[in-house]
Amino acid sequence: MRARLAVTLAVALIAAPPAAHAGFPGANGKLVVSVDTCEFNPHLRAIAFTGESLGPLTRPCEVLGVDEDEEDVIRSAQAPEFTPDGQRLLFQQGGVDPAGFYTMAADGSDHQPVPGGGNGDQPSLSPDGRRIAFMRDRAVWTMALDGSDQRRLRSRAPCPKGRGNCVHLDEPRWSPDGRYIAIRADQWAYGPGKPPWPRPGLWLIDPETGKYVRRVVAGDRAGRAPFEPDWSPDGRRLVYRTAFEQQEIKGGASGGNIFVVDRTGRNRRRVVHRKRLAEAHPVWSPDGRYIAWIGLSFGSGDVGFDVRSTLMRMALRGGSPKRVRPLPGPYVEESYYHLPELAWQPLPSG
Repeated sequence: MRARLAVTLAVALIAAPPAAHAGFPGANGKLVVSVDTCEFNPHLRAIAFTGESLGPLTRPCEVLGVDEDEEDVIRSAQAPEFTPDGQRLLFQQGGVDPAGFYTMAADGSDHQPVPGGGNGDQPSLSPDGRRIAFMRDRAVWTMALDGSDQRRLRSRAPCPKGRGNCVHLDEPRWSPDGRYIAIRADQWAYGPGKPPWPRPGLWLIDPETGKYVRRVVAGDRAGRAPFEPDWSPDGRRLVYRTAFEQQEIKGGASGGNIFVVDRTGRNRRRVVHRKRLAEAHPVWSPDGRYIAWIGLSFGSGDVGFDVRSTLMRMALRGGSPKRVRPLPGPYVEESYYHLPELAWQPLPSG
């Protein structure tokens, strides 16, 4: 088997992969999706709003050499995020030296490493394009795009001794108006003692101080926060999906619904629910009129099953789910796979 240098990119069925990305305002450009056709080494592909394939932005299954075990070293690319002007793409790259954050032109050319991003993941750009929020060592960090001025905003609270009430922070998403960073707070385990802090759910924190501002959505009964939050272009609302589970005996999935909520926590409503299918990685269109996401269907099996993924979109006012384009099914091993991720390009309006 080829070396799985990017095995950490794989995700369990209900685990949270790197997040969807903030929707900066503008006209609707192309969509970029990460797809895994090469054993946990995804690459980035561009797709038009109409569903036309625009080709790969990074080469799939690109072998860069061999490691000390004589296994192939393969380039991987994931977690795409367009800059606010839509001209470049920030992403996370593995298999290269140095591994970490990179930017490239929107057409896939001119790859440039981002200094200071080593050991980081889940990057999210500030609305002026000058700073990145990201995760490192279970803490929320920000830094300038040149790698300077690194700040640790918020760390997970340690578990009390002998107790299991741990809360894990994940998926920072900078709001398009710059006022907040949305963050997931997941409860990992249960145990005696006081409830953990912060309480599980989707929170907003201050991007300067890291202080908690408010909890927008509570976690579910298992302590799982909403997954893959993405901001509306005006910064007033968030879209997210709930946890899902694959059905081992008959195939299909339960859960994985898409919701929209005001950043105040009010006016929460479910916008997508499809029986036996799961939805993942919702992203808001730059013009604010649509959402796109990854629709998932599952074959039967406990550790060996097939996953079929489809790029979907829907108008938020009076629309119904529409299939944009089928995507390659991800590689599955022992119930792990890379969940496709999305970014939507903002273009100049008018």
